[in-house]
Amino acid sequence: MNARNILAFRIMVFFIVGIATTICGAGEDITGNWELTITELNQSFIIKISKTSKGTLAATSMGTPLDKITFDGSTLRFEGGSPLCLFEGTIKEDGLTIEGELQQGDQQWPALLLRVEQVPLKTEGQVDSQAGQASEEIRQDRKRLVASWKLDNDANDSAGVNHGSIHGDPAFVAGKLGQAISLDGDDHVDCGNASELNFGTSDWTLSAWINTTQTGTNEDDEQMNRGTIFANGGDEVGGIRIALILNDARLDMMTLTTDDNISNKVQTTGTTQVNDGNWHHIVGMRHGSRLLLYIDGVLNERSVLYHDYDLSGVSQHNAYIGAITDNRDNSLYKHFVGLIDEVCVFACALDANSVSALYSGKDPMTVAEQVKDVTEPPSRTRQTIDADTAKKIAGDWDATLKELNRSFVITISRNADGSLAANAFFEGPDGELMTLTFDEVTFTNGCLRLQSASIQAIFEGTMQDGGSTIEGQWQQQGQLLTLILQRAAKVEESKQTSREQSDDRISGKSNIATTLILILVLVGSIAVVVLFVVKSSIRS
Repeated sequence: MNARNILAFRIMVFFIVGIATTICGAGEDITGNWELTITELNQSFIIKISKTSKGTLAATSMGTPLDKITFDGSTLRFEGGSPLCLFEGTIKEDGLTIEGELQQGDQQWPALLLRVEQVPLKTEGQVDSQAGQASEEIRQDRKRLVASWKLDNDANDSAGVNHGSIHGDPAFVAGKLGQAISLDGDDHVDCGNASELNFGTSDWTLSAWINTTQTGTNEDDEQMNRGTIFANGGDEVGGIRIALILNDARLDMMTLTTDDNISNKVQTTGTTQVNDGNWHHIVGMRHGSRLLLYIDGVLNERSVLYHDYDLSGVSQHNAYIGAITDNRDNSLYKHFVGLIDEVCVFACALDANSVSALYSGKDPMTVAEQVKDVTEPPSRTRQTIDADTAKKIAGDWDATLKELNRSFVITISRNADGSLAANAFFEGPDGELMTLTFDEVTFTNGCLRLQSASIQAIFEGTMQDGGSTIEGQWQQQGQLLTLILQRAAKVEESKQTSREQSDDRISGKSNIATTLILILVLVGSIAVVVLFVVKSSIRS
């Protein structure tokens, strides 16, 4: 038996002790079944607490009485065994969780008690197995919230046992909700390397409030003043990570980064300035094959993940608030300067209502218990696209905005070096023919991405129906519209022909006029809707 197993065995000894009696203090009703979990030792036990006829407390585990139990309405304490073990923990406001520590000599481990429902018991020997099954569903629902660092004068995890350790000399000041931690560029919180923070191919959500004026010099400067809100894993070559970092890809903006060190680094960068000295709520999540970034309760940006994108390797380094590990030399860098508050991690993707609830100040535990299961729309499910079909992405596509039932034309061509180019044809405000040239055009694993910096718009869609349809979303200034591309009847026509036909249609040879709405948010409270009239593609 190795040392850890011996230690775990000794911990179990404290349950085999004499009759437990004490007077129950005022406050929460502590009676019932509780599951004690010691994560570091991978041990769980069911404890049954009841009242005797004299009003005192009694408790058993595996049919054996426990010793010296006290509860004053907020703190539960019991001890016993040889060598002597002691548990002490505080009950949470929900009355369902007791968080504390189990101590044996000079060693101690975080421990968590979760209240479980009463279950019918056939024999005394079935207590643990049946109560454990009942508690599993409760624990899984509650563990949607993996960790919650409220940063109210400490770095304790209010949702579990992933307590952070503070390094440097940060201050605690008035925050968005309660207190916040103030970091000056050489401070951070080490959140450890818990298995609960390793999501593999599963969904997850990061949430935090920030208030900062941290900025860099220019976007090409490798030493620009990047600031990490939360990161798990390693940065740079060989690093596998999940990270929310300010100024990481674009000055003044927030970037959500994932990197599996196999497929590629995938980033989604916001378009809203968040270093203006005001409080901003940041949410980054993985939702199936998407990375989503919310700023102040509104979807701000998204990106496409590769098929079977696996982030299991984040366990190569610890998780941190305020810094990230440089995988090249294991040092910490990209330190945050400013205030961080209410950092929490969910083991699921949140729906839009849940994001709004967090933004409005609702407690993360309540959000976790009420969140709806989020699944990707079937239309955005990845399909395997063969190489021949992928090569045929070039050509003319009839594009339709589903909600508006409006159409226009997108022409995709291939450059001499094999890269892609794309243009959209539409009529400008004064009736002149206009061509919108996309700055970024990529088609990978059946996913098409078009981006235009000039109008701050992005389209991301997935090829379907054997390569004849691409369906996705057009996003601009946080507004989303469903956009469907269908191959035109003749894909061999040249881009020049498409231009000439566009001229003909605009000059009146076609009666089909359509509208592409580009929503531009101007300074102040006035939103201006600019209408671009475009013509649908007609093939002879």
